[in-house]
Amino acid sequence: MTQPSDPRAIPGPRDGSAEPHGTVVPVPPRLTKAVIRDFRLLRRTELSFTDKVTLCVGRNNTGKTSLAKLFEFFVARKKAALRIEDFSADCYEEFLAAHRLFASGEAEQARDTVPAVTLTLHISYEKDCGQYGPLAPFVVDLDPDCSEVVIRFAFGLGDGALKEFFGGVPVGPDARATLEQLGRGIPKHFEMSVMAVDPADEANVRPVDLADVRTLVRVDFVEAQRGLDDGSDGHAAPIGAVFEQLLTAAENGLGTRNLVMILLRLFTCYRDHTATSPESGIHLVFLEEPEAHLHPQMQEAFIQRLTYSVNLSPGSTRR
Repeated sequence: MTQPSDPRAIPGPRDGSAEPHGTVVPVPPRLTKAVIRDFRLLRRTELSFTDKVTLCVGRNNTGKTSLAKLFEFFVARKKAALRIEDFSADCYEEFLAAHRLFASGEAEQARDTVPAVTLTLHISYEKDCGQYGPLAPFVVDLDPDCSEVVIRFAFGLGDGALKEFFGGVPVGPDARATLEQLGRGIPKHFEMSVMAVDPADEANVRPVDLADVRTLVRVDFVEAQRGLDDGSDGHAAPIGAVFEQLLTAAENGLGTRNLVMILLRLFTCYRDHTATSPESGIHLVFLEEPEAHLHPQMQEAFIQRLTYSVNLSPGSTRR
């Protein structure tokens, strides 16, 4: 937990009672749910997270990778803006409807109709934790019994940008041409915002800094393509050669080399997290692993032992 000298820390339990005596083991906050709107195939999606490992299984093109990409965009900020192709297909008609409303002089209705990509995170915590540390900027409610913070990311039309976004695009019969013109304006007129939301009153919101989000939540990604045997990487070939000598042909067939690489990447993510994040921070690791890289039986065994592998890391007292 953050030390009391941190100005963001709120000392004492929320109900005003005295702090408990003796040594109290801090319980880190936990991401319980993510709600996604209008991102690619994730038009209306809610995902509940378990305490340890959450497994997403599905066919190709069902939104599994899109989930990680959305966290990558909003939290890791590896892209400056989304494109119109990143909006759900159902949003295209909403863009066109908003355009028609604007052209007919219904500016307010047009503004409300323009779609936005959103990611809402629900994070639970111990209400009697004593001090909130990195959670403090996101506590906007006054309910002493509340034990949840809600953070909403949005990528939508910027304030005062309605006229600039729609004004130069004429209304015409060719919907595809209209969408192409509107799409060119999205990187310029759309922007990202982050709000702390009252869990009991969605109208009660407060802008927060992305830096505060990153202090609370760290996101790492272990992609499917890891370059273990990629000859174009000067370091990959020696690693592959070493594994060839250490493992039998049967072990290689099960994807053991790939499994070792995953563990190395996970350890690196965990080491970086423990070195840079506060004690009460949340660490999410998105691991993409198609069956083509790891035998299904090896996948099952790996999932069962994943938490145990993290516990082998030095100082592994938090998730």
